[in-house]
Amino acid sequence: MFYDIKVNPPQGDGSAYIETIEADTQSEATLRVQRANPGCNVYCVGNRASNNSSGGGFDFGFDDGTKGLIVFGLLILFFIVKYWYIAIPVGLIVSILLYFGLKDD
Repeated sequence: MFYDIKVNPPQGDGSAYIETIEADTQSEATLRVQRANPGCNVYCVGNRASNNSSGGGFDFGFDDGTKGLIVFGLLILFFIVKYWYIAIPVGLIVSILLYFGLKDD
């Protein structure tokens, strides 16, 4: 993750500024900035996810639309397996109607 760390220099040594640090935890990011700026007050003011996440989550390079289609497909598959006694006759009826409806005479 990226962390925005605000650095407040001691009185009269300059104005406050924000450094963006990539780290695993907020405390690690704060410690890095503290070591680079001894004598300054530092604290985290925000964070955001990095683009190259190293694990976790449901991200295989798909965009949100593709993820939605995958979840929708799995949901349909779940209902077909759970309610097979309804899905098979409905599927047959729909197939027959499509066959005769799309058939060129």
